[in-house]
Amino acid sequence: MSNRIAGEVEFVTGTALRQVIRLTQKGTDIIAVDIHQSISEIPPLLYADLTADDIAESVRQASINHSQDSGTCLVTV
Repeated sequence: MSNRIAGEVEFVTGTALRQVIRLTQKGTDIIAVDIHQSISEIPPLLYADLTADDIAESVRQASINHSQDSGTCLVTV
């Protein structure tokens, strides 16, 4: 199977951790955006109790394989 998305940059909104992990394993760089709070018009987020440290750890885990090959990963939480 070829990695047709290797070397691409993917912009993921409503960041789904498993999608980000899969994309980084296939060689993409990720720009991930999510809201870390509930919005009154929609049901509370499934992960609403996550802390900034939890999110940073998820990003670190998702980028381990890719960052070893491609360079630097900058995360601001």
